[in-house]
Amino acid sequence: MTRQLPEPSDPGISIISDESLLAGLEAAWNRLSAREVSPHIASRHFMAFANARWRLRDRGWRCYVLRKDSDSIRVALFGSKSKKVWGWVDTFEIGTEFTSDFAQAPDLQPHELKRLVEAVRRDQSSRPFIDFSWLSGSQRDEVQTCAVSAGWRHTIVPNGHAWVFDTTRSISDLAHRFTPKLRRNLRRDRKRLEEQYKVDLEVLEPHEMDVHLECLEQFSAMEAAGWKGRNESDLGRVGGDYHRCIVERAQGAGRIRWYRLRVDERPAALYFCFRSHDTVWALKTTYDERYAVYSPGNLLLARMLEDACADPEIERVHMLTGPGWLDRWGGSRETYHRVRIFASSVWGRLLYTGDAVRGSWPRFRTGGGQLR
Repeated sequence: MTRQLPEPSDPGISIISDESLLAGLEAAWNRLSAREVSPHIASRHFMAFANARWRLRDRGWRCYVLRKDSDSIRVALFGSKSKKVWGWVDTFEIGTEFTSDFAQAPDLQPHELKRLVEAVRRDQSSRPFIDFSWLSGSQRDEVQTCAVSAGWRHTIVPNGHAWVFDTTRSISDLAHRFTPKLRRNLRRDRKRLEEQYKVDLEVLEPHEMDVHLECLEQFSAMEAAGWKGRNESDLGRVGGDYHRCIVERAQGAGRIRWYRLRVDERPAALYFCFRSHDTVWALKTTYDERYAVYSPGNLLLARMLEDACADPEIERVHMLTGPGWLDRWGGSRETYHRVRIFASSVWGRLLYTGDAVRGSWPRFRTGGGQLR
């Protein structure tokens, strides 16, 4: 259902919890994202929709929208009932799979964000706090400024990071930042592979949906044949419908991009990416374990970076998360922060005090990470 908030002073705010109404926001939301300088991929409409339809469908999701008029959105917040925080606190978490960033107009005013966050607080008044678990960069500052100006009790702590590669540099500049061992291994594996096979890189941005679905099916089959299949965590078992939905919805909002390393015309590794503005966002990767001795996943990432550095329209490759194996690649850390805005209830005040104390202890300063 959708409903207007009761205050006549906020006629432009809607709260949506119906999938068909969320789908109806697609055109306006895409226009909003197109105006942003470099919106986080996970704040796009197709990610919110895929999360609502599949990943968060049983977690009481909501979309809060401030409109300028019937065709324009100023800011949109998507969230859902959180998993139990600290094992027992039931709260509401803003964001989709990778971030708590939200879609906003480039000229959004602080009072507009404040109005919408207040709408979330009222709608979720039974919960002790609202959780922005993974805010990046300027949006962290905007939410914090909003909380300070409104006098809301809040806490803020670092909460993980993503790796980002600056591809305005040359590939040789990037390679100098790799660890010496990684550089040696890449040279060795590339040479050995090319001595035995014909190796090439494909970069696919097809318009035809059946080509995208074929690539996704190939990706899923490659996962199923490897360690994820043995652990029963491949796309065929976990997240297949969710990622298919992303592909189907995203193609109208930008460009799905596939990087495929081929060995004698056979796929050896795949990267599932999205191209937006000046950024390539790397969602998922997999490789064929028959070529594991050549580290095809590493070779594909190196070729991806090489291709991006050669493309003047691409200024960065964003890895979305910060797994330990990427440490040796010398990328830049994009730090995420967790911002919690607490209710004015007694319960909210008590939890605020506990979270503030907990966050001040050095060993807990990145303690929000378990929420992800």
